[in-house]
Amino acid sequence: MAKKKERPFDKLYAELEDIRDARGNLINTVLFSKNGNWSVILEIENPIQQYSTDATLYYTYTDILNNIIQTLGEGYCIQKQDIFCKQGYNREINDDMNFLYKSYFKYFRGREYTNIRTFFIITQEFKQSSFIKYDPKAWLDFHSKVSKVINILAEKNISSHKLNKKEVARYVH
Repeated sequence: MAKKKERPFDKLYAELEDIRDARGNLINTVLFSKNGNWSVILEIENPIQQYSTDATLYYTYTDILNNIIQTLGEGYCIQKQDIFCKQGYNREINDDMNFLYKSYFKYFRGREYTNIRTFFIITQEFKQSSFIKYDPKAWLDFHSKVSKVINILAEKNISSHKLNKKEVARYVH
C-alpha cells in the first residue's frame, strides 16, 4: 500500500469548517489551528498598484490597516500576504468587440505581467495551555469582528472576498 505523501502544512491546522447560522447561511469558513486559534482568510484587491509612487495612497492604506487593527483589538493577529505571480496576458476576443478593443487585446496577448493577490488572515489567538475551552461569547465576537473588517474595507471601496473551503485548502497547500 502506498503511503500518502505528507506536506509540511498538513500538521499546522486541525480542521477547516464552514460555519453556518441558524438558517443555514454560510457565515465564515474557519481554519482551526492545532493550538485552538480560529482564522478566517480574506482576499482583497490591493488599492495600491505595484509601481505606484503616490504617497497619499500608501498613507490611506496604512490608515485603513490601523483602523482594522484597532477594530480587532487585543488577542487578534492580522497577517497580510502578497503573492506575486508572473503570467501571460490572455483575454477572450469576441466578435461583438469593436476594432480598437480587438487590436488592443491581440497586441498584449501572451505578454508576461505580474499578477498580485493580497490576502488578510484574521486570527483570534488564545493563551497556550494544555486544555482548550470553548467560549461562545468569544466565538460570536470573532465572527462579528470579521464582519466589521469586511465593512471597513467596503466603506473604503476595497473589494474583499472570504475564501471558501476549497479556496482555503488550495491557499494553505
